[in-house]
This record gives sequence, structure tokens and C-alpha cells, in this order.
Amino acid sequence: MTTQSSNGNPPEEQPDPAAHLKAEEATLTKILHAKMQRQQCLQESDQEAVAYRISEIMVAAKELYTKELPGLMRDEEEVDEGKMFAELAGLRMAFFHLRDLITDFDEAFLDAMTHERDDDDPDEDDDEEDHDGEDAEDEEGGEGDEEDQRDDV
Repeated sequence: MTTQSSNGNPPEEQPDPAAHLKAEEATLTKILHAKMQRQQCLQESDQEAVAYRISEIMVAAKELYTKELPGLMRDEEEVDEGKMFAELAGLRMAFFHLRDLITDFDEAFLDAMTHERDDDDPDEDDDEEDHDGEDAEDEEGGEGDEEDQRDDV
């Protein structure tokens, strides 16, 4: 015996309320990923992750602007005690979600930047260590020379 939902459909046939958001994210991700590939921006392994994170933020921001903002701006004659507070509390949670999405993007992008830097010049780190050692020797030698010069005077 299957359970019926309030509209008579079995639960597994209920439309996902976030399906349109997922479709928008998928579309944006596909477009951004293709653009990154054409312009050879970031490594292939990082392109889709970064594109997806950007898409998540953009879709969430659009939802805030198109769904939440009109409700906040609506000026109702009737005062419903506690309604404004509840709306602000909901907005706060939406902002926290947006902040989490931005953090996820930042982490993905920083990883991608690290991969880019590592691939740019893998021998660069070795060269820097060699130069640092030479600089330290030059400084030590320079200081000793100055002391010797002071003694001569």
C-alpha cells in the first residue's frame, strides 16, 4: 500500500521544489565551464568546480533579489505582530547560506590558483631557495666588511 500526498500523487512523484534552481545552476555551470575551456582558464580539473560554485552563488543571489526583496519591500496596512521579525530571521539564514556558498567558492578558487601556480614553474621553488642562501651569505659578508672598515678607521 502506497501513501498518498495531499495532492494525490505518490511521494516519489512529488516535484522537487528546488528543481528549477538546480536546472539554472546546471545551465550556468555549463556556460561558465565552456568559457573557461575556450579561454584555457584554470586547469581542466578545477574548471567545473569553480564554475559550479559561481553558479550556486548567482542563483542564490537571484533568488534573494527576486523572491525575498519584494516581500520585504511590501508595505502592508495590517500590522502582523512578529511577522517582520520572522522575515528578518529568515533573511539572516539566507545570508548565512550565501556566505557559505561564497566560502565554498573561495576555497575552490584558492585550490585552483594553487594548482595553477604549481604548474607554472615547478622548479621555481628550488631556485628561490638557492637565491635565499646566496642573499644570506652576501648579507653576512657585507656586515663583516663594514666592521673591518670601521676597525681600519
